[in-house]
Amino acid sequence: MKQKLWVPLLSLLVFATGCSSLLFELQNPEVSVRSFRLLPADGLTPKFEIGLHVTNPNPITLNLKSITYDASIEGRRIFTGIAQGLDDIGAYGEGDVTLIAATDLVNSIRLVADLLKGDKETMSYELNAEFDIGGFSPNIHLRKRGVFSTSGY
Repeated sequence: MKQKLWVPLLSLLVFATGCSSLLFELQNPEVSVRSFRLLPADGLTPKFEIGLHVTNPNPITLNLKSITYDASIEGRRIFTGIAQGLDDIGAYGEGDVTLIAATDLVNSIRLVADLLKGDKETMSYELNAEFDIGGFSPNIHLRKRGVFSTSGY
């Protein structure tokens, strides 16, 4: 009786070990910020377009379930958001993801005040994003810093 129980358990253990080694051999996709720009004013609060480029170094398709993100400009948290319904990135492929983010009202008033002063041609930003790629794969974390142009606002 005990022998019959060990065969399925041993098979399950071998299967789980094989799957876990496959997951650990996958490489994290490379995510870079292609653009971070202020969109033309449309109402009281400014909007930003954030262009991300994703490179998938793995032999399987990267299924982007969602991206949760937040950004700070000049040290002030300006917006948070989540993007869903994203395109997959094919095996050994690459693709672009565009996020459109509206700002937080209170912090955007301060941002608009800084923009209206007109004494800065560029502003610094920090973008934090977490990519949910589904399945048993761990989420991919991204933290990027840079500057964007305020001209044209």
